[in-house]
Amino acid sequence: MAFQARITLIDDYGRTMVHKVETVDATLVLATTHIGAYLTKLAAASDIGVAKCDYLSIDYPVAAPQAGANRDVGATLKATLDNGRHYPFKIPCIKPTLLNADGTVKIDDVAITDLIALFATGVYLRVSEGNWITGVLSGHLDK
Repeated sequence: MAFQARITLIDDYGRTMVHKVETVDATLVLATTHIGAYLTKLAAASDIGVAKCDYLSIDYPVAAPQAGANRDVGATLKATLDNGRHYPFKIPCIKPTLLNADGTVKIDDVAITDLIALFATGVYLRVSEGNWITGVLSGHLDK
């Protein structure tokens, strides 16, 4: 496994650019340590500022597409968040069996409820600025 740091750099005029650096580290802790050392050395050689640094874990899991998978066919769920707002939760290549005849999503289907449960309050994943999903109001096939 490796990590890629996507570093957003900023100049004195407020202009940004993205600079990518890849590590060969096996853990995020080591990757952040080594990227931190890089940023320290960069600061000694450059006047550029650092606006933010995103880390991407580079892994190559094997997940072949199923027959008929079509990236042009997706669905959007209208979810509610813990802050009271609505959030468009996208499902790419939605399975046809999860759609009603009118193009709406079967939001009560276990495949949908199990997916959304991963983003529920206090669970592992979050959406939209660190919010959790508290419910799903509806879902429809994308155009």
